[in-house]
Amino acid sequence: MKLFYTFLVAAVLLAGCVSSSEHNVDTAAVDSLYQRSTQANLLHGWWISDDFLTQVEKKRSVYASRTYSSKMLAFTLSKELLLSNAPQLHGFTEHEDGYSSPLLFDTIQHKFVNDLSRLGLYPSFPDSFELNIKDWSHVEMFFPGTKQSDAYRKVNNVNDALRGILFAGNYSLDAHDVRFDKTGAVTGFADYQFYEPIYDFGDGIDYDAIVLYKDKHAGNLMDGEIYTFTFNADTLCLSHVETDWDKMEHKVSTEKIKLIKQ
Repeated sequence: MKLFYTFLVAAVLLAGCVSSSEHNVDTAAVDSLYQRSTQANLLHGWWISDDFLTQVEKKRSVYASRTYSSKMLAFTLSKELLLSNAPQLHGFTEHEDGYSSPLLFDTIQHKFVNDLSRLGLYPSFPDSFELNIKDWSHVEMFFPGTKQSDAYRKVNNVNDALRGILFAGNYSLDAHDVRFDKTGAVTGFADYQFYEPIYDFGDGIDYDAIVLYKDKHAGNLMDGEIYTFTFNADTLCLSHVETDWDKMEHKVSTEKIKLIKQ
């Protein structure tokens, strides 16, 4: 009988240990899932080079800010993809897409890192990097091998960010009210209804310029009218560009349209 009780106590203790171990594993799994879900929500959306945006803010010029320190102009992250079995970062420069990288969630560091096991033949990022969330609107892409990092800022998209920094607001033009919205809408300026800043330079456009459209949506450069822009204190100066897309030669008008910020 004594031997029976000894075995019974040992079995109970063993069961308790297994139960406790299972409980710890479940707790760790739940915590990892919570951390991943939280970061996926914070990372979801558009991220633009903080150096590029800071230069635009200081110089009030996109063209003068076209050389930036980060490896990409911007990248996007999808919450759904980040929570999937194959998370992915989609990045691009002002000229091209294709700066992408597979990701995985590091359950030890509780952060997303690039997945070196899923790299393609010609990876954009062959070395390790980590996505370190600084706050809800700033993230750091940290490269442990070099101890270097690129800073990115969260925005709606590239165009909205540039419009918000440079143009959005109310203006006066020859006693008439003109408005440029952050979302691209234009009112009061000729018969234009939409505008976009140019940030991919070339094709003969090697200066600060915007494209104005007579429709309520964007097209390509050839669908709109191009104006150069400069700022002088609270005055936005525009000059029309006569375009010749066949020869890629364009002529900037000497006439300046001056819109005074209200």
